[in-house]
Amino acid sequence: MNCARLLSRLSAAVLVAGLMMVLWMGAALAQAPDPTANVSNRGLVGALMAPRPWTAAEMQAAIPYPLPQREGGPTAAVVPTAPPGEPGFIPARPPEGGVLLPRPRGAAGPVVSVAAAGEGFGYPPPFDRYAPYAQPRAVFPFVAVGRLFFVRDGVRYSCSAASIGNFAIWTAGHCVHDGANGDAGWSQNVVFAPAYHNGRAPLGQWTASVLWTKTGWFADGDFRYDMGGAVLRRLAGRKISQRVGALGFAWNQGFKVHWYTVGYPATAPFDGRRQFLCSASFATADPGLGTPAPVGMGCDLTGGISGGPWILAFTPFGDGNYLNGNFSYGYANEPLQVYSPYFDDAAKSLYDVLIAETP
Repeated sequence: MNCARLLSRLSAAVLVAGLMMVLWMGAALAQAPDPTANVSNRGLVGALMAPRPWTAAEMQAAIPYPLPQREGGPTAAVVPTAPPGEPGFIPARPPEGGVLLPRPRGAAGPVVSVAAAGEGFGYPPPFDRYAPYAQPRAVFPFVAVGRLFFVRDGVRYSCSAASIGNFAIWTAGHCVHDGANGDAGWSQNVVFAPAYHNGRAPLGQWTASVLWTKTGWFADGDFRYDMGGAVLRRLAGRKISQRVGALGFAWNQGFKVHWYTVGYPATAPFDGRRQFLCSASFATADPGLGTPAPVGMGCDLTGGISGGPWILAFTPFGDGNYLNGNFSYGYANEPLQVYSPYFDDAAKSLYDVLIAETP
């Protein structure tokens, strides 16, 4: 894709506030972003990337990007009164020719509650943590989740990410940009390895063509908008969603919900070699950051999980599996609780741009 074509798409969408920076073999367009151009912080910024596959040794030696830790934090459960908009769902799409587990006879399909309020939990909230019972490359939706490798300030890092459709993956904003309102903050040499397992990328490396994040994250490091994604190039003639499927998407949901979160923790006692899951219900919101307040749940996964998906109506039977959050941050005094941006219309606008883009 050339720069003119990308700029045309950005202009037509009327969603971009700020700049598009082009990174091609280390060169950048010299145009400063304007963080005041979209005061709602719902705009988007993007950057073009150059491909460069990683070696297996480089992937294994990558440092887990630390999950950001804030000071203080809620001491009691806080539950918002109502979603800010009309709830919406986009269905998941298993991979072409992929493996789905058979639904047990008599088992009901996935259910998502959109009740206005949940009960919440004080700290520490309840959760279960375990590794998938199947090889991630064999069963959807595990196959749609992988490790995200990137370079920043000359250091090789890893986060987590998930396929969401077409050429796109979703991750945390802090995995694609440092949130310091500068051109140099973009991650470079970004590669997605779906179903990464035991030091190997069994489904190949998918190089990023374009990175996206919210203006609120890019300009201010605002954790309410700590969402990002990448548009990936084809591999062996196929789109990422054809190879690994795509999670669905849910936004403006209520707070009486239960998530399965998936990622690649790589800070001790974990080593980043396989997926882990946390299963937990909504515990609290974090209103100190403003509206929409980020949401929290119990989980003890460590650095490297950043960007991993929070899935509503998780099921290995193909339906359900709605992306409804991503690992974003924690509090230093709450090691058993993690937070995600609340997915409202701002999250949906990022999803729409990621899905529409072509490398």
